[in-house]
Amino acid sequence: MQMALPGTISFAGLFLTLALISAVSLSSMPEGIFVYIAGTQEDCVDNRRTIVATALRNGDVVLNQDTVKRANLENRLAEMLRTRAERFLFLKAEPDVPFQEVIEVIDAATKQAAHVAILTPFVDAEARIEPHCLAVSLPDKPLHLTIPLPAELQPKVLE
Repeated sequence: MQMALPGTISFAGLFLTLALISAVSLSSMPEGIFVYIAGTQEDCVDNRRTIVATALRNGDVVLNQDTVKRANLENRLAEMLRTRAERFLFLKAEPDVPFQEVIEVIDAATKQAAHVAILTPFVDAEARIEPHCLAVSLPDKPLHLTIPLPAELQPKVLE
């Protein structure tokens, strides 16, 4: 029978300790993504720089007037947002786009845009009436709508 030297720990004990710490850390992670809700304002500076993404039922995404394959969305957004101080994206979807596909668009968009705001039909219609434009109110303390991620998109915890 082998005995451990005083003051040493077995590899298995170290591994189990690290696994427990990791599991506790992962369990405190939020299970969702943060998005804002779009609004309108009347003091509009430059509407031409507003980016509105529309998730289509065929899987593509329309960025303002340009249709982009979802696989190219991140790169195209990087090009569009490269020189912008305010990196906002307003997102809407066709009514029958599956929820998971909208989440995938949000996930890709948040890698390039600082803020993603959900654009409701009412706000979208109001923003088209002069002198209104789209806006995101950024509170002093972040108030986010947390959308739960589908199980297949949540981080995996190693057991």
